[in-house]
Amino acid sequence: MAGCAALRSTSARSALRVGLPVAARRSATSLATAEDFAYCVDRLERFDREQVQCAMFLPQELRPVHAAIRAFNLETAMVRSQVSDATLGAMRIQWWRDALDGIFAGEPSGTPLHRALAQVVSDFKLSRFLFERILEARQRDLDGLQPSTAIELETYCEYMLLEAAGCRNPDADAAASHIGKALGIATLSRMIGRTAQKCYNTKC
Repeated sequence: MAGCAALRSTSARSALRVGLPVAARRSATSLATAEDFAYCVDRLERFDREQVQCAMFLPQELRPVHAAIRAFNLETAMVRSQVSDATLGAMRIQWWRDALDGIFAGEPSGTPLHRALAQVVSDFKLSRFLFERILEARQRDLDGLQPSTAIELETYCEYMLLEAAGCRNPDADAAASHIGKALGIATLSRMIGRTAQKCYNTKC
C-alpha cells in the first residue's frame, strides 16, 4: 500500500512538471522561465495537492496556465491566515491589485508567480475581470470564508481555464460551474476540522 501511495504521489507531481507554455518557448523574449512555473507547482504540491492531481487530466498545453491560475488562487487564499487583522489583509489584497497592473502590462514584478501569470496572460489572452473577481471575493472573506464564496472562487478558476482553452459555449460554462461547486464543497469539507479546533481553542 505504501508503495502504491508513493507511486501515485510521484505521478501527480510529474503531471505538473509543466515548463514554459508553447508560445513562450517559441518566443525570443519570454516573460517567465521554467523555474517560475516550477515555483507554482511547488506551492501547489505543498498546499493544494488536489490540484496537482487534477492536472493529470489536462492536456499538456494547458498545464502551465492551470499551475499559474491555481497558484494565484492559493496565494490570495493564504492572505487571511498571514495577517493579524482585516486592515492588513486589505492592504495585501491591494498589493495584488497593483501587481495585476504590471502582469497585464507585460511588466511583472520580480516574483516567480507574477512572471508566470504575466506569461499565461500574454499567451492565452486571459481577461483581467476574473482575477479581479477573485480578489473581490478574498476581500469580502477576510473575516471568514463563507460557503457561497468558496464555491464562487473555484468557479472563477474553472472559467479562466476554459478561457485559456478557447472554449466558449453554454454547456462548457455549465460544466465549469458544477465543477466549481464540487471543488468549493470539498474545500469547505477540508476546513471543518481546522475550524472546529480554532473554535474550541478560542471558546467561541
